[in-house]
Amino acid sequence: MTRKLILPRQRVLVALSGGPDSSVLLHLLWRLAREEEWQWELASAHLNHCLRGEEARADEEKARRLAETLAVPFYVERVEVAALARERGISLEAAGRLARYRFFDQLATRLGCDRVALGHHLDDQAETILLHLLQGTGLRGLTGMSWLRENRYVRPLLSTRRQEIEDYLAAWGWEPARDRSNTEVTWLRNRIRQELLPLLEQEYSPAIRVNLVRLAEVAREEDEFLEATARHALTRLEVSCEGRPAPDPGAVSWRLLPFAELPVALQRRVLRQLVRRLLEGRMPRDWGFTTTERWRLALLAPVAGDAVVRDRGDGEDGIAYLRGDLPGGLRWELKGERVRLWRVAREEEGQVGEEALDLPVPGSVSWGVRGETIIRASLEGVEATGSGSGGQTAGLPPRGRWEALLDADLVAGGLRVRSWRPGDRVAPPGMAGHKKLQDLFVDAKIPREWRSNWPVVVDEVGIVWVPGLAVDRRVVAMPGSRRVVRLRWSGPQGDVPTRYLPLREG
Repeated sequence: MTRKLILPRQRVLVALSGGPDSSVLLHLLWRLAREEEWQWELASAHLNHCLRGEEARADEEKARRLAETLAVPFYVERVEVAALARERGISLEAAGRLARYRFFDQLATRLGCDRVALGHHLDDQAETILLHLLQGTGLRGLTGMSWLRENRYVRPLLSTRRQEIEDYLAAWGWEPARDRSNTEVTWLRNRIRQELLPLLEQEYSPAIRVNLVRLAEVAREEDEFLEATARHALTRLEVSCEGRPAPDPGAVSWRLLPFAELPVALQRRVLRQLVRRLLEGRMPRDWGFTTTERWRLALLAPVAGDAVVRDRGDGEDGIAYLRGDLPGGLRWELKGERVRLWRVAREEEGQVGEEALDLPVPGSVSWGVRGETIIRASLEGVEATGSGSGGQTAGLPPRGRWEALLDADLVAGGLRVRSWRPGDRVAPPGMAGHKKLQDLFVDAKIPREWRSNWPVVVDEVGIVWVPGLAVDRRVVAMPGSRRVVRLRWSGPQGDVPTRYLPLREG
């Protein structure tokens, strides 16, 4: 207890799966709690994931018997984790973690516990770091699991080897529950445990586990230094909080130019710290390196030397105006020399970039966070014969999904380009009635983070074309159309436009 993770006379909730690690943890804390120096008040918590039928119930009973043997209060909750995973659209592993920590948080608060003790050990730490390396990570991922998290969760066994835990069990004489799924190599973490780490240990480095854990300690110390440096850098940006008082305001804004002068490593950390200010210290679940990097580059795009230049929008001459969505229900806006970040109200979702841009015919307009893609319009005279449907006119069919042909005489007024909005509907040829754009996005498996940047072409009546998805039958060019507007959405080199949309986060 040299790290003083648990202070004398604190209340401690022990996460008790019934397996080797948590059983040894509870027994050790129970022994120490009886000493005059510590005098902890212990309780135990078990979450039944309802995934393994009788085995799961047997694990629950094993955990209950241990708690009763030690006269430690025992609390249990049963959660259909498979149903939770389907409901949230996440993996079983992620759903199980969500259910466990939600249960532990709520129970610890109800019981007034100062700490929640987890049974992770040194081998778990080595596996975690190696897993992060294989999946791709930055410095933060190399820190692995922390000894103390959120001033509540502690991992007292993090320097203890798995074999030491087994030796303790043998000396104690207790047979814990054994989860057979921990040996199934269908899971990546299990393959790392069962195959990769033993191979590295035997063939390359006998001390690989200790070396990985030492790497985590060094990475954590350097990460903490960089985080402190980034917090200090925030003072140069003239950060202003709006709405609720800091540190959890409803919106924050800051100056762009001092931000642009920071080293790249600090720029990324500053952006993440500003996000955490709005989300009570947490990052969105689907936030990744790509999210931070694309946002950072978008913010820096208007900066030329020491000047901020206009990109497009409703700002004054020489003033930049950019806007975009981020995971976690966040939206950002660059106007002039200040960046603003705020939480999006539910009714605002999907309305980013709602300022429509005029699309001249013939002509073109740049589209995207930084104008990365182009929508072109041309007017063509057609002697159409034969039959066609779905936007195809005989003799001049669209060249793929990124083109559409409209009957110029049916287009009401001028054309404009905007982002999609809640309630938007289109009437595709050959389909009765209308269809919501939201449903089109889902059917076409368009990633959620792409949708706010997806263009919608409208006239004075309504939607005429959703590139790649549908053209409205009200204006689609048909046999007999005398004048045709050809629309095309492409990248700057005439390539596929979706290459320039935000990448899907893992």
